[in-house]
Amino acid sequence: MADDESSDERRRRRAEEVRAYKAAYRRTHAAEIAEYRAKYRALHREQIAAQQHDYNARLQTERKAMRAQREAEEKREATRLERAEARRQKSRAEYAKDPQRVLDRQRKYRAKRRETDPEHYRAVKREALKRWRDNHREEQNAKDRERYRANAVERTARMRAYYAENSATVLKRKHEKWAKDPEASREQQRRYRAREAQRRRDGLPAWRLHRTTADEALANKQAADEFFHREFSAAQIARMSAGPPTPAEMLDAWERDCARARARSYYTIPPQDRANRLSDRLGADRIRDRLRRRLDAERDGVENERLDEIGRQINDRLRQFPRRSVTLRDPAAPLHIDGQGASTGLSR
Repeated sequence: MADDESSDERRRRRAEEVRAYKAAYRRTHAAEIAEYRAKYRALHREQIAAQQHDYNARLQTERKAMRAQREAEEKREATRLERAEARRQKSRAEYAKDPQRVLDRQRKYRAKRRETDPEHYRAVKREALKRWRDNHREEQNAKDRERYRANAVERTARMRAYYAENSATVLKRKHEKWAKDPEASREQQRRYRAREAQRRRDGLPAWRLHRTTADEALANKQAADEFFHREFSAAQIARMSAGPPTPAEMLDAWERDCARARARSYYTIPPQDRANRLSDRLGADRIRDRLRRRLDAERDGVENERLDEIGRQINDRLRQFPRRSVTLRDPAAPLHIDGQGASTGLSR
């Protein structure tokens, strides 16, 4: 076995060496090869033309044969579909003429098939039912949903009565299901407990799902539309705006809770996605800080102007002499010191 493997390896290595040698030869002697090919084409022009003509004719013949075969298959398929449709039309006409005779014949045929080969009969029937369900899945789901909504109360009552009468059987089934894969059941319970603990820490109610009937869903939708499409008058908006502000300690507590929730959510993100989330958050934080600084500067400017106005009014009320006029010097003009002329250098 080792000798066979070594010989196979030697053959592969030899083939690779030959391919590499040929490729290197073609690169090194590219001009000579091109010249040789040109001379060969010039000397054997008629032979090359004849070979090309034969190749094109053979290719054209193959294409015609393939086209004819495809057309024949399409024709056979169309004929098959036409015959199948004719048989269906004939069967419908026979059923419309005498439905009882057609049904009796079908029952006899199924009974004969069932007696001859029961396994094959059941397999064919299962396949036909599966094919029909696959083709009518949406219709069946819609019918099932409508049937469930129409009898939701009765169904719930029947389920409760069944559990009350067969509680031991139901518990046995649950135990058997748990025994088949206990680790999956434990993992599902751990996820549920972790999710509920997280909801309690976030101050959210327990996650409870329940089914609603069509009338309840419609009533809920109408109530939501009425609530979210309300229109308030100017007086109502003014009254809500003039209400007591939210206390600062409540806003601080809300911001802390939001920060903790964001931190917990951040550590649930896979590491490869954290960089993108962090860059987006940093960009949003920069924009938010820039807007906050701009608003603070505008607010400080308005406050400073208000304080300056108050100071001017107090000074005007207490001043005993008229206000002196202040002439602002041009900051670009040269500096002149009184009593020293125009000299600005150092002197002893």
